[in-house]
Amino acid sequence: MLHHQRPTKFSDPFGDFSVEELNGIVEKPDEQLGDVDYMMIFQHHLPAGTYNESSYFISPMFAYLNREYVNGREITADVLDHFMCWCQQYAGDLIHDDADELVRSELLGLFCKIADQFKLTELHPKHIFPMVPLQLGAITELLSGMVSYEFFRETIPMATAYLTHDISYAHAGWILTLNGWTAPPLICFPAGILEAAHQAINQHLAITDAKFDRLFWQDWETRMARYIELQETWHRKKL
Repeated sequence: MLHHQRPTKFSDPFGDFSVEELNGIVEKPDEQLGDVDYMMIFQHHLPAGTYNESSYFISPMFAYLNREYVNGREITADVLDHFMCWCQQYAGDLIHDDADELVRSELLGLFCKIADQFKLTELHPKHIFPMVPLQLGAITELLSGMVSYEFFRETIPMATAYLTHDISYAHAGWILTLNGWTAPPLICFPAGILEAAHQAINQHLAITDAKFDRLFWQDWETRMARYIELQETWHRKKL
Protein backbone atom coordinates (compact mmCIF):
# COMPACT_ATOMS: atom_id res chain seq x y z
CA MET A 1 0.00 0.00 0.00
CA LEU A 2 2.68 2.47 1.09
CA HIS A 3 6.43 2.22 0.74
CA HIS A 4 7.57 3.94 3.92
CA GLN A 5 9.98 1.83 5.92
CA ARG A 6 9.11 0.50 9.34
CA PRO A 7 10.33 3.05 11.90
CA THR A 8 12.90 2.04 14.49
CA LYS A 9 11.47 4.65 16.85
CA PHE A 10 8.60 7.14 17.07
CA SER A 11 9.30 10.87 17.17
CA ASP A 12 6.27 11.62 19.41
CA PRO A 13 5.80 15.03 17.72
CA PHE A 14 3.17 16.16 20.24
CA GLY A 15 4.91 14.83 23.36
CA ASP A 16 1.98 12.67 24.39
CA PHE A 17 3.64 9.31 25.17
CA SER A 18 6.34 7.83 27.36
CA VAL A 19 9.48 6.32 25.86
CA GLU A 20 8.40 2.95 27.26
CA GLU A 21 5.05 3.12 25.46
CA LEU A 22 6.65 4.03 22.15
CA ASN A 23 9.39 1.43 22.40
CA GLY A 24 6.75 -1.15 23.29
CA ILE A 25 5.19 -0.66 19.85
CA VAL A 26 8.30 -0.71 17.67
CA GLU A 27 9.72 -3.73 19.50
CA LYS A 28 6.69 -5.86 18.55
CA PRO A 29 6.48 -7.58 15.16
CA ASP A 30 3.55 -6.43 13.05
CA GLU A 31 1.64 -9.65 13.73
CA GLN A 32 1.55 -8.92 17.48
CA LEU A 33 0.24 -5.36 17.30
CA GLY A 34 -3.27 -4.87 18.65
CA ASP A 35 -5.95 -2.33 19.47
CA VAL A 36 -3.98 -0.24 21.97
CA ASP A 37 -0.94 -0.06 19.69
CA TYR A 38 -2.96 1.16 16.71
CA MET A 39 -4.88 3.67 18.81
CA MET A 40 -1.55 5.15 19.92
CA ILE A 41 -0.04 5.13 16.43
CA PHE A 42 -3.05 6.94 14.94
CA GLN A 43 -4.24 8.77 18.05
CA HIS A 44 -6.72 11.64 17.57
CA HIS A 45 -4.69 14.71 16.56
CA LEU A 46 -1.76 13.46 18.69
CA PRO A 47 -0.29 10.44 16.86
CA ALA A 48 2.77 8.65 18.16
CA GLY A 49 4.84 9.48 15.10
CA THR A 50 5.22 11.70 12.08
CA TYR A 51 3.18 10.93 8.98
CA ASN A 52 6.00 8.85 7.49
CA GLU A 53 6.47 6.90 10.72
CA SER A 54 2.79 6.19 11.35
CA SER A 55 1.80 5.55 7.74
CA TYR A 56 3.93 2.40 7.59
CA PHE A 57 1.39 0.79 9.93
CA ILE A 58 -1.64 1.35 7.68
CA SER A 59 -1.22 -1.96 5.87
CA PRO A 60 -0.54 -4.02 9.05
CA MET A 61 -3.56 -2.38 10.69
CA PHE A 62 -5.90 -3.41 7.87
CA ALA A 63 -4.49 -6.93 7.98
CA TYR A 64 -5.19 -6.97 11.73
CA LEU A 65 -8.76 -5.69 11.37
CA ASN A 66 -9.53 -8.25 8.70
CA ARG A 67 -8.11 -11.03 10.89
CA GLU A 68 -10.33 -9.89 13.75
CA TYR A 69 -13.35 -10.02 11.44
CA VAL A 70 -12.52 -13.41 9.94
CA ASN A 71 -11.96 -14.86 13.42
CA GLY A 72 -15.38 -13.66 14.56
CA ARG A 73 -14.07 -11.13 17.05
CA GLU A 74 -15.63 -7.72 17.61
CA ILE A 75 -13.64 -5.06 15.79
CA THR A 76 -12.80 -2.26 18.23
CA ALA A 77 -14.62 0.84 17.05
CA ASP A 78 -12.07 3.15 18.70
CA VAL A 79 -9.35 1.88 16.37
CA LEU A 80 -11.45 2.95 13.39
CA ASP A 81 -12.31 6.25 15.07
CA HIS A 82 -8.66 7.18 15.67
CA PHE A 83 -7.54 6.02 12.23
CA MET A 84 -10.22 7.89 10.28
CA CYS A 85 -9.44 11.07 12.21
CA TRP A 86 -5.75 10.56 11.41
CA CYS A 87 -6.56 10.18 7.71
CA GLN A 88 -8.42 13.48 7.74
CA GLN A 89 -5.49 15.14 9.54
CA TYR A 90 -3.00 13.83 6.98
CA ALA A 91 -5.26 13.83 3.91
CA GLY A 92 -2.81 15.91 1.89
CA ASP A 93 0.04 13.48 2.58
CA LEU A 94 -2.08 10.45 1.67
CA ILE A 95 -3.09 12.13 -1.60
CA HIS A 96 0.55 13.02 -2.31
CA ASP A 97 1.48 9.34 -1.80
CA ASP A 98 -1.40 8.22 -4.07
CA ALA A 99 -2.69 6.26 -1.09
CA ASP A 100 -6.02 8.03 -0.57
CA GLU A 101 -8.07 5.77 -2.84
CA LEU A 102 -6.44 2.66 -1.40
CA VAL A 103 -7.31 3.70 2.15
CA ARG A 104 -10.91 4.51 1.24
CA SER A 105 -11.20 1.24 -0.67
CA GLU A 106 -9.92 -0.79 2.29
CA LEU A 107 -12.38 0.82 4.70
CA LEU A 108 -15.26 0.46 2.26
CA GLY A 109 -14.31 -3.19 1.77
CA LEU A 110 -14.40 -3.72 5.53
CA PHE A 111 -17.82 -2.06 5.66
CA CYS A 112 -19.12 -4.40 2.94
CA LYS A 113 -17.78 -7.50 4.70
CA ILE A 114 -19.54 -6.48 7.91
CA ALA A 115 -22.74 -5.63 6.00
CA ASP A 116 -22.89 -9.15 4.53
CA GLN A 117 -23.33 -10.76 7.95
CA PHE A 118 -25.92 -10.02 10.63
CA LYS A 119 -24.98 -12.13 13.62
CA LEU A 120 -26.45 -11.38 17.02
CA THR A 121 -24.70 -11.37 20.37
CA GLU A 122 -26.36 -11.29 23.79
CA LEU A 123 -26.53 -8.16 25.91
CA HIS A 124 -27.36 -7.65 29.55
CA PRO A 125 -30.94 -8.92 30.07
CA LYS A 126 -32.10 -5.50 31.32
CA HIS A 127 -31.04 -3.73 28.12
CA ILE A 128 -33.81 -2.52 25.80
CA PHE A 129 -32.60 -5.05 23.24
CA PRO A 130 -31.87 -8.61 24.41
CA MET A 131 -29.01 -8.75 21.93
CA VAL A 132 -27.33 -6.59 19.28
CA PRO A 133 -25.58 -7.35 15.98
CA LEU A 134 -21.94 -8.31 16.17
CA GLN A 135 -19.82 -5.48 14.71
CA LEU A 136 -22.50 -2.86 15.43
CA GLY A 137 -19.88 -0.55 16.94
CA ALA A 138 -17.55 -0.99 13.97
CA ILE A 139 -20.12 -0.41 11.23
CA THR A 140 -21.55 2.59 13.10
CA GLU A 141 -18.06 4.07 13.50
CA LEU A 142 -17.28 3.52 9.82
CA LEU A 143 -20.42 5.37 8.80
CA SER A 144 -19.82 8.10 11.35
CA GLY A 145 -16.34 8.68 9.93
CA MET A 146 -17.69 8.76 6.39
CA VAL A 147 -20.21 11.42 7.42
CA SER A 148 -17.85 13.43 9.64
CA TYR A 149 -14.65 13.57 7.60
CA GLU A 150 -14.45 15.10 4.15
CA PHE A 151 -11.68 12.65 3.24
CA PHE A 152 -14.20 9.76 3.38
CA ARG A 153 -17.40 11.51 2.31
CA GLU A 154 -17.35 10.18 -1.25
CA THR A 155 -17.69 6.63 0.10
CA ILE A 156 -21.16 7.29 1.58
CA PRO A 157 -23.07 6.71 -1.71
CA MET A 158 -21.10 3.50 -2.32
CA ALA A 159 -21.78 2.19 1.18
CA THR A 160 -25.48 3.04 0.87
CA ALA A 161 -25.73 1.47 -2.58
CA TYR A 162 -24.11 -1.72 -1.34
CA LEU A 163 -26.67 -2.08 1.43
CA THR A 164 -29.69 -1.28 -0.72
CA HIS A 165 -28.89 -2.83 -4.12
CA ASP A 166 -29.64 -6.39 -3.04
CA ILE A 167 -31.60 -6.42 0.22
CA SER A 168 -30.73 -9.78 1.73
CA TYR A 169 -31.62 -10.62 5.33
CA ALA A 170 -28.22 -9.33 6.49
CA HIS A 171 -28.56 -6.06 4.58
CA ALA A 172 -32.14 -5.64 5.79
CA GLY A 173 -31.01 -6.15 9.37
CA TRP A 174 -28.38 -3.46 9.06
CA ILE A 175 -30.69 -1.05 7.24
CA LEU A 176 -33.33 -1.19 9.97
CA THR A 177 -30.80 -1.16 12.81
CA LEU A 178 -28.76 1.74 11.43
CA ASN A 179 -31.91 3.68 10.65
CA GLY A 180 -32.65 3.99 14.35
CA TRP A 181 -29.47 3.31 16.30
CA THR A 182 -28.14 6.88 16.19
CA ALA A 183 -30.14 10.07 16.56
CA PRO A 184 -30.33 11.43 13.95
CA PRO A 185 -29.65 8.44 11.66
CA LEU A 186 -26.25 8.42 9.94
CA ILE A 187 -28.03 7.36 6.74
CA CYS A 188 -31.64 8.30 6.01
CA PHE A 189 -33.11 5.44 3.99
CA PRO A 190 -36.16 6.10 1.77
CA ALA A 191 -39.51 4.64 2.86
CA GLY A 192 -39.44 2.12 0.00
CA ILE A 193 -36.08 0.75 1.16
CA LEU A 194 -37.30 0.45 4.74
CA GLU A 195 -40.40 -1.41 3.57
CA ALA A 196 -38.30 -3.79 1.45
CA ALA A 197 -36.07 -4.39 4.49
CA HIS A 198 -39.11 -5.24 6.64
CA GLN A 199 -40.27 -7.71 3.97
CA ALA A 200 -36.84 -9.39 3.89
CA ILE A 201 -36.89 -9.72 7.69
CA ASN A 202 -40.36 -11.26 7.66
CA GLN A 203 -39.38 -13.72 4.94
CA HIS A 204 -36.35 -14.75 6.98
CA LEU A 205 -38.37 -15.20 10.18
CA ALA A 206 -40.89 -17.36 8.32
CA ILE A 207 -38.26 -20.01 7.60
CA THR A 208 -35.62 -19.69 10.35
CA ASP A 209 -35.35 -21.59 13.60
CA ALA A 210 -32.72 -19.19 14.96
CA LYS A 211 -33.79 -18.25 18.47
CA PHE A 212 -31.71 -15.08 18.64
CA ASP A 213 -33.15 -13.78 15.37
CA ARG A 214 -36.71 -14.22 16.63
CA LEU A 215 -35.92 -12.60 19.98
CA PHE A 216 -34.20 -9.62 18.36
CA TRP A 217 -37.05 -8.81 15.99
CA GLN A 218 -39.82 -9.54 18.50
CA ASP A 219 -41.45 -6.17 19.38
CA TRP A 220 -38.55 -4.61 17.48
CA GLU A 221 -40.38 -1.43 16.49
CA THR A 222 -41.52 -0.81 20.08
CA ARG A 223 -38.01 -1.39 21.41
CA MET A 224 -36.43 0.83 18.76
CA ALA A 225 -38.92 3.63 19.40
CA ARG A 226 -38.03 3.51 23.10
CA TYR A 227 -34.32 3.44 22.30
CA ILE A 228 -34.65 6.49 20.00
CA GLU A 229 -36.61 8.30 22.70
CA LEU A 230 -33.81 7.68 25.20
CA GLN A 231 -31.19 8.80 22.66
CA GLU A 232 -33.03 12.05 22.01
CA THR A 233 -33.46 12.70 25.74
CA TRP A 234 -29.73 12.15 26.27
CA HIS A 235 -28.85 14.57 23.45
CA ARG A 236 -31.18 17.24 24.85
CA LYS A 237 -29.53 16.97 28.25
CA LYS A 238 -26.12 17.45 26.65
CA LEU A 239 -27.17 20.72 24.95
